[in-house]
Amino acid sequence: TNDVPLLNEGIKSTAKHLTTSQTLLEDEARAWDEGVLEDFKKQRDTLVGVRDMFDRRDRYAKDNIPYLERRIESNEHKLQGLMNRPPNAPIKPGEQEKLEQAVRTDKQSIVDQHARGVFIKECIRDELSFFQQSQYHISKLHQDWSQERVKYTELQADNWRALSDQLENMPTGD
Repeated sequence: TNDVPLLNEGIKSTAKHLTTSQTLLEDEARAWDEGVLEDFKKQRDTLVGVRDMFDRRDRYAKDNIPYLERRIESNEHKLQGLMNRPPNAPIKPGEQEKLEQAVRTDKQSIVDQHARGVFIKECIRDELSFFQQSQYHISKLHQDWSQERVKYTELQADNWRALSDQLENMPTGD
């Protein structure tokens, strides 16, 4: 009969420590959500960004330099043909200027496309450099995650140890 208060205290201690354990589990889940999960999302976004960069390169980094070189060669042959005509041979007005302008425009287009290609390669180099640095983020992510596991495991162990200590004096009916 005088064991009832001790039994009640033991049950209250168990309830208190279960509530503490629940709070620790909720805190741990929140830490997962705000910490590791967000870190994994950032890493995924980085990987998706690299994949998208290569997709964009494949789609937009094309040039038509070989076609322009053939067209320049063809127009230069036509110009040579115009220059080698006899002086009294009929020539359409503006034909020579038109061919010269086409050659200049095509040559400038080749220069511009080369510059664009260099720019694209430099951008890819910068993106890959950033990506390589982000790979170290994975190490930090795992370190932080394991430290969190240790922290919450120790807090839970302390909670259960304290409960065990409090339940030592609980009557067993022996």
